[in-house]
Amino acid sequence: MVTARYIEKAHKLVLYYSETSFGGGVMAGQEDDEWPSYENEVFNVEFLSLRRTKSKNFSHDSETVYTDFNPEKVNRAYMVVVRYSNGDTFSHSVGNCYIEGVYKSIEKADKIAQSITNKKYKEYNAWDCFFGGLEGVDVVPVDID
Repeated sequence: MVTARYIEKAHKLVLYYSETSFGGGVMAGQEDDEWPSYENEVFNVEFLSLRRTKSKNFSHDSETVYTDFNPEKVNRAYMVVVRYSNGDTFSHSVGNCYIEGVYKSIEKADKIAQSITNKKYKEYNAWDCFFGGLEGVDVVPVDID
Protein backbone atom coordinates (compact mmCIF):
# COMPACT_ATOMS: atom_id res chain seq x y z
CA MET A 1 0.00 0.00 0.00
CA VAL A 2 1.36 3.41 -1.00
CA THR A 3 0.31 6.69 0.63
CA ALA A 4 1.82 10.16 0.52
CA ARG A 5 2.07 13.07 2.94
CA TYR A 6 -0.20 16.01 2.11
CA ILE A 7 1.26 19.51 2.08
CA GLU A 8 -1.23 22.37 1.88
CA LYS A 9 -0.60 24.94 -0.90
CA ALA A 10 2.18 22.85 -2.41
CA HIS A 11 3.12 21.90 -5.95
CA LYS A 12 1.82 18.52 -7.11
CA LEU A 13 3.49 15.68 -8.95
CA VAL A 14 2.05 12.30 -9.92
CA LEU A 15 3.95 9.19 -8.86
CA TYR A 16 3.26 6.07 -10.93
CA TYR A 17 4.08 2.72 -9.44
CA SER A 18 3.41 -0.98 -9.71
CA GLU A 19 2.34 -2.83 -6.59
CA THR A 20 1.97 -6.52 -5.92
CA SER A 21 1.14 -8.35 -2.73
CA PHE A 22 0.95 -11.90 -1.53
CA GLY A 23 -0.01 -13.68 1.66
CA GLY A 24 -2.52 -12.43 4.18
CA GLY A 25 -4.55 -15.63 4.23
CA VAL A 26 -5.34 -18.05 7.03
CA MET A 27 -2.27 -20.03 8.10
CA ALA A 28 -2.10 -23.58 6.78
CA GLY A 29 -3.77 -26.12 9.04
CA GLN A 30 -5.92 -23.47 10.78
CA GLU A 31 -8.64 -23.15 8.15
CA ASP A 32 -11.30 -24.63 10.45
CA ASP A 33 -10.16 -22.95 13.68
CA GLU A 34 -12.52 -20.52 15.36
CA TRP A 35 -9.74 -17.92 15.77
CA PRO A 36 -7.08 -18.75 13.16
CA SER A 37 -3.79 -16.93 12.71
CA TYR A 38 -3.08 -15.14 9.45
CA GLU A 39 0.05 -14.91 7.31
CA ASN A 40 1.69 -11.55 6.81
CA GLU A 41 0.55 -9.76 3.69
CA VAL A 42 3.70 -8.66 1.89
CA PHE A 43 3.65 -5.60 -0.39
CA ASN A 44 6.23 -5.11 -3.15
CA VAL A 45 6.33 -1.70 -4.80
CA GLU A 46 8.25 -0.60 -7.88
CA PHE A 47 8.37 3.13 -8.62
CA LEU A 48 7.98 3.71 -12.35
CA SER A 49 7.68 7.41 -13.06
CA LEU A 50 7.29 10.82 -11.45
CA ARG A 51 5.39 13.22 -13.72
CA ARG A 52 4.33 16.83 -13.69
CA THR A 53 0.86 15.96 -15.00
CA LYS A 54 -1.43 12.95 -14.83
CA SER A 55 -1.23 10.76 -17.93
CA LYS A 56 -4.44 9.42 -19.45
CA ASN A 57 -2.59 6.51 -21.05
CA PHE A 58 -0.65 5.17 -18.05
CA SER A 59 -2.21 1.98 -16.72
CA HIS A 60 -0.42 1.68 -13.36
CA ASP A 61 -1.38 2.86 -9.89
CA SER A 62 -0.73 6.49 -9.07
CA GLU A 63 -0.46 8.72 -6.03
CA THR A 64 -0.27 12.51 -5.87
CA VAL A 65 2.88 13.69 -4.10
CA TYR A 66 3.53 17.22 -2.91
CA THR A 67 6.64 19.38 -3.13
CA ASP A 68 7.72 22.71 -1.73
CA PHE A 69 9.56 23.58 -4.98
CA ASN A 70 8.36 24.35 -8.49
CA PRO A 71 8.74 21.07 -10.44
CA GLU A 72 8.67 22.93 -13.76
CA LYS A 73 12.22 24.13 -13.03
CA VAL A 74 13.70 20.81 -11.86
CA ASN A 75 14.38 17.59 -13.77
CA ARG A 76 15.73 15.46 -10.90
CA ALA A 77 14.56 15.25 -7.31
CA TYR A 78 14.89 13.03 -4.24
CA MET A 79 11.98 11.08 -2.80
CA VAL A 80 11.95 10.02 0.86
CA VAL A 81 10.30 6.58 1.01
CA VAL A 82 9.41 5.06 4.37
CA ARG A 83 8.71 1.34 4.47
CA TYR A 84 6.78 0.07 7.46
CA SER A 85 4.69 -2.76 8.84
CA ASN A 86 1.14 -2.32 10.05
CA GLY A 87 -1.76 -4.41 11.25
CA ASP A 88 -4.45 -5.10 13.76
CA THR A 89 -5.62 -8.01 15.88
CA PHE A 90 -6.32 -10.26 12.89
CA SER A 91 -3.90 -9.21 10.15
CA HIS A 92 -0.43 -7.84 9.59
CA SER A 93 1.24 -6.36 6.52
CA VAL A 94 4.85 -5.56 5.69
CA GLY A 95 6.36 -3.46 2.90
CA ASN A 96 3.84 -0.62 3.16
CA CYS A 97 5.20 2.59 1.62
CA TYR A 98 4.73 6.14 2.81
CA ILE A 99 6.05 8.87 0.51
CA GLU A 100 7.18 11.45 3.04
CA GLY A 101 8.04 13.96 0.35
CA VAL A 102 9.94 14.86 -2.79
CA TYR A 103 12.83 17.31 -2.39
CA LYS A 104 14.98 19.36 -4.72
CA SER A 105 18.19 18.66 -2.81
CA ILE A 106 19.60 15.38 -1.62
CA GLU A 107 20.82 17.13 1.54
CA LYS A 108 17.28 18.02 2.60
CA ALA A 109 15.99 14.54 1.74
CA ASP A 110 18.83 12.94 3.73
CA LYS A 111 18.10 15.20 6.72
CA ILE A 112 14.42 14.14 6.71
CA ALA A 113 15.36 10.46 6.32
CA GLN A 114 17.80 10.68 9.25
CA SER A 115 15.17 12.35 11.45
CA ILE A 116 12.82 9.43 10.76
CA THR A 117 15.51 6.82 11.43
CA ASN A 118 16.57 8.62 14.64
CA LYS A 119 12.92 8.94 15.81
CA LYS A 120 13.06 12.76 15.78
CA TYR A 121 10.54 13.22 12.96
CA LYS A 122 7.81 15.64 14.09
CA GLU A 123 5.11 15.04 11.46
CA TYR A 124 2.41 12.37 11.39
CA ASN A 125 3.82 8.91 10.84
CA ALA A 126 1.93 5.76 9.93
CA TRP A 127 4.63 3.44 11.27
CA ASP A 128 4.39 4.46 14.91
CA CYS A 129 1.55 2.17 15.96
CA PHE A 130 0.85 -0.74 18.28
CA PHE A 131 0.93 -3.47 15.61
CA GLY A 132 3.45 -1.89 13.25
CA GLY A 133 6.89 -0.45 13.03
CA LEU A 134 9.53 1.16 10.88
CA GLU A 135 11.22 -1.20 8.40
CA GLY A 136 13.48 1.31 6.68
CA VAL A 137 13.88 4.70 5.05
CA ASP A 138 15.31 5.27 1.58
CA VAL A 139 16.20 8.39 -0.36
CA VAL A 140 15.36 7.55 -3.96
CA PRO A 141 16.67 9.75 -6.80
CA VAL A 142 13.87 10.30 -9.34
CA ASP A 143 13.73 11.98 -12.73
CA ILE A 144 10.72 14.25 -13.22
CA ASP A 145 9.07 13.74 -16.62
